[in-house]
Amino acid sequence: MITVSPAATRSVRPAHSSREPACTRAAEEVAAEVVGEWGGVLGAAEVRALWAASARIAPQGPIRPAW
Repeated sequence: MITVSPAATRSVRPAHSSREPACTRAAEEVAAEVVGEWGGVLGAAEVRALWAASARIAPQGPIRPAW
């Protein structure tokens, strides 16, 4: 089952802290590392297909985990 975080659907973003840029960079680095590993499991063609399917599912923005 896929869940959508309520925070991902907000039309008004909350105020940001001074630590947000560093936290965002850290999260993006970890995400890039994980996604990079998908290529070894799925292969380049399947990763491209996954990105294409994701763009059709959420054309207005990124899909974010709700953990």
